[in-house]
This record gives sequence, structure tokens and C-alpha cells, in this order.
Amino acid sequence: MLAALYGMGDDQPTRLLAVQRRLPAFTRIQRRAVANPAELRRLLAISWASEIQLRLADVGGDSFLRYSNAWGPVQAYYAVYMSIHAYLSTVGMGGLVDDHTSTLRTAVSQVVLRGLLPHPWDMTCAGCPELGTRVISGVPAGVNPDAHFENLAGPTFEDFYPRFAKMLDSTRTQRLERNRREWLARSGRKRMPRAEKEAAASRLHPTTVFDYLWRLRIRSNYGDVSAFLMSGVDDRSHAAFHRGLVTLASGTCLLLQSLIVAYVGPGPYETALNEFTAGGGIALAGPVGFLQQRGDLLAPSRATSR
Repeated sequence: MLAALYGMGDDQPTRLLAVQRRLPAFTRIQRRAVANPAELRRLLAISWASEIQLRLADVGGDSFLRYSNAWGPVQAYYAVYMSIHAYLSTVGMGGLVDDHTSTLRTAVSQVVLRGLLPHPWDMTCAGCPELGTRVISGVPAGVNPDAHFENLAGPTFEDFYPRFAKMLDSTRTQRLERNRREWLARSGRKRMPRAEKEAAASRLHPTTVFDYLWRLRIRSNYGDVSAFLMSGVDDRSHAAFHRGLVTLASGTCLLLQSLIVAYVGPGPYETALNEFTAGGGIALAGPVGFLQQRGDLLAPSRATSR
């Protein structure tokens, strides 16, 4: 779907940024000074390092990906998570407790619901799926997010929105189920009343792609990784999963880092990137060449100075 909306290869980042920069909320961003340049550089460096590790997972070829994919969601999540914190540090919210739930809630309220991300990052799931009050927002007019699709069949352009909606729905359902178990443990009761379920759903922030990445990361860290190993699946499927994860994580990091530059200007971003590459002696080519392109897009003086 991203390829259909924004093209492929080097064209995709350029088109993503072009659409984001036309968003009304983006055009209203007012420049400010960096509150803590050292902290911004630290957070961006961790995000970039995580993204590089994700991209390097295929250095052993497609056959190796069945093993490296088991840890890919962790690297993808932390690349995005640290970019979220880097963004928050530029808008005066850098003192937040390093708590995943709080961070995701803040990201949704400060980025997604403010209209700072293009489609389909703007899609959300609210309400309680179990009670039939689930609402999918951000779907284009005329699209039915509940249309039937064959779960085991290969994804197509036509069933993108039902699949995306199901992804958000199931992610929200899992999170609400976790909250239900915690409530039962605290209350000592065997069943959670409907009113409590409704209250729990109202307290939970709208579910977005950020939460889906968190869900994948939890599965890799603490769950059964056999779904990622998929020993019965051919190498092409492992490669497709890795490409999808890279596309999602890198696109999300690009958009978040674009917001950072919009707030503090390209200078601090360029300084952070130069320090990151110089400190590691990295030649920005091959699997890490994406940073060269991203730097040129977000801090154009880098391109003109070479």
C-alpha cells in the first residue's frame, strides 16, 4: 500500500515528506530552540543504531532471515520508540518517565491526533472490540474496513484496509485483555462487568501503528518467537516480512525526524547525524546509505556541502 501511495525505492521518502509537509498541522509548526542538544543527539543515535541493526539483518542472505527476523521487531520498535522520545524532547516533553505505555499514549495525542502524520499513519482504533463499540478512524471515504478477506491468502491492494483495521483491532483487543487480567487480579473477582470494560476502553488511548510495533516487540522479547521463525515458510516470505518491517520502521522514523527538523531546524539534526557517523567511522553506503539520503532530505546543506 505504501508503494501505491508513495512509490518505491528512493522516491518513497521524498514523496512521504512532500505529503507530510502539506498537512495543515505541519504548516503551523513554530520553530524553537533545542532545549537539550546533547539529549537530542543521544536519542537520535540510539534510534539510528537500532534502525541500522534492523537493516543489517539480511547480510547473511534470505535463508538467514528466518533467524534474524525473530529479533527484528525489537530493533524496529526501538528505532521508532527512540525517535518518539527525540521528538518529545524538542517540544518540551523530554522529562517524561521512560514508560512504554505513557510514551505511546503521548505519541498518539501529540503526533497522530494532531494530524502531523500522513495516511495511513493517521488510522486509529478506539472503543472496545469485544463489546462491539470498536471504531476505525482515518479510513478513506467509500472504504469498508470490515470487508471480508482471506487471512491466509497473500495481501492485495484491495484488502489493505480490512487487514490494517484487523491489525489495529487485534492489537487493541490484546491490550484490553491484558488490562482485564490485571483488573481481575486487583479486584479478586472472576468476571469484569461491562461497565468496567467500557471504562477500561475509554481510558486506553486510540490504537495506532505505534502500538502494533510495541505488540510485535513484546512477542519477540517475551513470547513465542516461532511465528517469526516460521520454519515451514520459504525464504522469500522471510525476506518479504523483513522488507515490510524495514519499510514501516524507516518510514515512521523519517516522519518523526522530519517533525524534529520542523521544530528546531536542520542544524541540530545535521550536527547529530555528523557526530553519529564520525564517531563510528561509518561510510554512509550500502545498508546504512539510507542515512545519507535522510540527511540530505532533512538537512539539505549536507548535500550541497559535499
